[in-house]
Amino acid sequence: MVVDLIEFLKDSFTDAESNLIIKKDNEMLQEALYVPVESTILINEILMKESANENHIDIKEYASIIYLHEVGHVLDPDLNDIDTQMTKALKNIYDNGFNERLFNKYAFNSYSAEENAWEIARNLINDDFLENFLKIKKESLNLHKNILKSEKELLKLDNRTSLIFQ
Repeated sequence: MVVDLIEFLKDSFTDAESNLIIKKDNEMLQEALYVPVESTILINEILMKESANENHIDIKEYASIIYLHEVGHVLDPDLNDIDTQMTKALKNIYDNGFNERLFNKYAFNSYSAEENAWEIARNLINDDFLENFLKIKKESLNLHKNILKSEKELLKLDNRTSLIFQ
């Protein structure tokens, strides 16, 4: 049976955030993304279905967990402040070159946003999904740490490269 994840999520979570838009974007490189300026959660159905299969989790359960994580971002009262701090740190790095202290500030805020969203989602999740929720949360936070490590190396490299050509 083919599941239309967008329709499933719209039908299942109409009360989570009534003004929230859910749209498909199978071109992005992640399963889901909250876009605050558009009050939109983007869903990559292809990646989500692949991940559900890899993790041996029912696609509807997997999609629900990931969607509620994104709703966690929507409901996070600290998200705007965290985003502002992240943007300032990155701007300083781009303007002035790589700085360990600034990157650590960026990374701390980025990871905090993810932790906050998962904690908020935990309060929204059906207890029947708890085991898989905890598994996905752990994997997601580990992946986020690895992404931050890669970002750090790319920022260091970008600044060295830009210095060479000045």
